[in-house]
Amino acid sequence: MQAYRPRIVDGILETYLAASPAVQLEGARASGKTTTGMQAASSSAQIDRLGADIDQMVNLNPGAFLEGATPRLLDEWQLAPSLWGAVRRAVDDDPTPGQFILSGSAWPDSETIKHPGAGRILNLVMRPMTLFESGDSSGGFSLRRLLDGEDPLYGDQSSTHQISDVCRLITRGGWPAWIDREADTAELLVEGYLDNLAENEFPFVGGPRRSPQRFLHFVRAYASLTAHPSPLTTVQERLGKDGIEVGEKYAPLFHEFASRMYLVEDQPPWAPARRSKSRLNATPKRHLIDPSLAAAAMGASHSALAKDPRTLGFLFESLVLRDLRVYCQPLRGTAYHFRNKDGTAEIDIVLELRDGRWVGVEVKLTQGAAIDAAPRLQQVADSIKRPPEALLLVTPTGVAAQVSETAWIVPIGLLGP
Repeated sequence: MQAYRPRIVDGILETYLAASPAVQLEGARASGKTTTGMQAASSSAQIDRLGADIDQMVNLNPGAFLEGATPRLLDEWQLAPSLWGAVRRAVDDDPTPGQFILSGSAWPDSETIKHPGAGRILNLVMRPMTLFESGDSSGGFSLRRLLDGEDPLYGDQSSTHQISDVCRLITRGGWPAWIDREADTAELLVEGYLDNLAENEFPFVGGPRRSPQRFLHFVRAYASLTAHPSPLTTVQERLGKDGIEVGEKYAPLFHEFASRMYLVEDQPPWAPARRSKSRLNATPKRHLIDPSLAAAAMGASHSALAKDPRTLGFLFESLVLRDLRVYCQPLRGTAYHFRNKDGTAEIDIVLELRDGRWVGVEVKLTQGAAIDAAPRLQQVADSIKRPPEALLLVTPTGVAAQVSETAWIVPIGLLGP
């Protein structure tokens, strides 16, 4: 049995359980929710192992599934949606913190869940593993230390990765069960993951009458937009160019399905003013939850990526975003992207904390490109009325270096929480 690798979300889950009677641990299938939930739980009911009639069984006596030492894990609760209402009623009667963990890899439709659980159940997103969690980053450059005004570089100053290594990390992904597998094997497993989701998971959110193949068409078109700020109509346009006919509502509908399966996590636009219309009206950048899914959907192996710098650039940006989202999660940070009104100034990733501090991040494929981009990033940051805490230029390989008072070049093999 594989030893448990600690996750950054472990400490957050502990904090949430101390504050709320129930916590929903949500995220894509195979991201490690069950294993992490079991680490925190004192008892469990694994709903997906209880047979095809489980929903009917739960409807007859939902309280029986809540009995056990707390915190009690209800794993894949969405397969018996009435459990949600049972938990909500239980915590209404007894609001003691730390009673239930609900883990799920899909969200039922709004007709199934009448009461969302606001004020009773906290939602905690669990993403695939970061490179720090999988042991592929030393974590020698700390995001927390950077934001606390300390020297962020406290370990190795150079990464051991080559470009070929980073290509393998992209196509392998952050799936805990596969991080020790060879690149070719991991790529095969990720491809099978997408096919399996389409055949077995998609009908749960999309309904049995919708074709799994149409869902895969959506994922492939969406993957081709990775790290692009694109309207959903572009998905339909790309499918049309491939000779695939879809209806007018196809892209928004299938985007909703993918969101409810936790397969997409778009990167919203940022504006310095919290009440700016730009935060509401500008186009998000499109991302699947893990860059390996985008690579698999596009049919790109690690060796193909190494020969295709343009595609590699977008998928590497998605890898950096995945990791930074997790690293800033304990700090209650959110990852955005910035683009001014006329499109002349952009920042790939903006990490903003709830107290207003922010860090601007540019993603470059070489140290030379990062050095050249540093003055431009500083210029864009200077044009924003709220000055940043720091600026980062993240690369696949190389050496960490401070290039100005506020700017650092950091290879992803050193980046950590």
